[in-house]
Amino acid sequence: NNAKINKEEQSIIAKKSGRILEIHASHGEILKKKNDYVQKGDVIISGIIKNKETPVSKIRAEGTVFAEIWYQVQVEVPYHYREEIKTGKKKSRFEIEFLNHSYTLFDFSPYEISTKERRKLIKSNLLPISFSYTTFHEIKVKEEIHNAKDAYQKAQELAKKKLKAKLGKEDTIISQKTLKKSHKNSKIVVDIFFKVKE
Repeated sequence: NNAKINKEEQSIIAKKSGRILEIHASHGEILKKKNDYVQKGDVIISGIIKNKETPVSKIRAEGTVFAEIWYQVQVEVPYHYREEIKTGKKKSRFEIEFLNHSYTLFDFSPYEISTKERRKLIKSNLLPISFSYTTFHEIKVKEEIHNAKDAYQKAQELAKKKLKAKLGKEDTIISQKTLKKSHKNSKIVVDIFFKVKE
């Protein structure tokens, strides 16, 4: 009984252009119906209740609208793919730099492939000497060589993943269709059209 109720006038509008698939309204007047095409900004559920075009009350519209939205995603997949991935293993050591040469205080053999992060601890403005703390991160190299068929399949998977990252939890991909496929500079370029229930 103590809860504050928001009675401010509010309408539900289309945030994107698309074709309406479902409308569920708990409050407000539904102005559109299933399969209607709407433009971004169109009122779908109105907070202004009318009787023969005359406004009789203003309420806070509440509801959910799902529409079919269209996306075009372009992805590029190289035929020769190389990626460097950090394994999570790391080693650190203190280093002294003097006249552009590094000397270690605790020596160990770094990883076969690694990246290096150096943090300067002490640096002299008068002498060419500095102390730093260096961390070596082990790197694992992932290499793949694709033929045209594999690269195309990888491009489709990548496009789907790229689109899903933009969608909400309740949104689903209805269908997909390849619009264009081309090969240039040792890679495949694919344009894919998606229909999404959003």
